[in-house]
Amino acid sequence: MQDNLFDALVVFHGIGDGWSARWLHPRFRHCFVAVRREGHWLRFDGQAGLPQLDIVGPATIDLARHYRLLGYAVLSVRVVRHGPWWPWLLGTCVGGAKRMLGIRAPWVLTPRQLHRHLNKGDIRCRRSSHRRSPQRSPYPRPCRPIRP
Repeated sequence: MQDNLFDALVVFHGIGDGWSARWLHPRFRHCFVAVRREGHWLRFDGQAGLPQLDIVGPATIDLARHYRLLGYAVLSVRVVRHGPWWPWLLGTCVGGAKRMLGIRAPWVLTPRQLHRHLNKGDIRCRRSSHRRSPQRSPYPRPCRPIRP
């Protein structure tokens, strides 16, 4: 497996205790990312602006099914990272998830917006400018939702 290509799960749930949780959608108050690397599932959780990295379990378990059984919304994505290039991200769960996935979407600020963004497949990590050019980018789309 290449170092810049990996599978990830983006998990959304309604458990949030931050000051802004009351204004967020009840099912999308928090999100975190689980990545499959070197035989393990690693969970990156940026709750309350304090990033945590935990080993969840071996890569052989069906972690998406586990989280779905808990009632969480789970999106599977394939991530191709080309390096950072959006330096200003908020220190929130969404900012951490966007940084882990290499997503450049400055107006995606809430977990629900991130969920919608990933479902649209509108993820661009490497562009030469802010404007949409008529030419296709030479880089593959970095985060594609994996449809079962």
